[in-house]
Amino acid sequence: MINELELPSPVYLGCWADPHHWNPTGKEGLLADFGIDSAVLEPCSILIAEYDLFNYEGSAFVLFVKDGKLYEVAAYHCSCFGLEEDGWKPEETTAGAILKRNLLKKYGESFLPIYNFLKILEGQ
Repeated sequence: MINELELPSPVYLGCWADPHHWNPTGKEGLLADFGIDSAVLEPCSILIAEYDLFNYEGSAFVLFVKDGKLYEVAAYHCSCFGLEEDGWKPEETTAGAILKRNLLKKYGESFLPIYNFLKILEGQ
């Protein structure tokens, strides 16, 4: 069960990790870009959060634990107005589903603690 495991430290990537490119970064950037109140994330433990931009397009991915369950948010935008207003739509997921996406290859070493956590979770 997730509640019995030690959670890895949160990893912020892309815009949410680069103070020279984006402000604010980290959790504050996530809140600002999704336009959500900090109370929404109070019961959540962020595992990984990434926001990438290319020209006028962008995508965000957030993986977190809430109430002993794994959730993900995937959001996009195709204009200069940022993430879609209703982009924060958490969906319950599983460790197996996330592992099948080969995110270790995409995110590299920074994803390793989360990968190991998911592997342990998948084996339960």
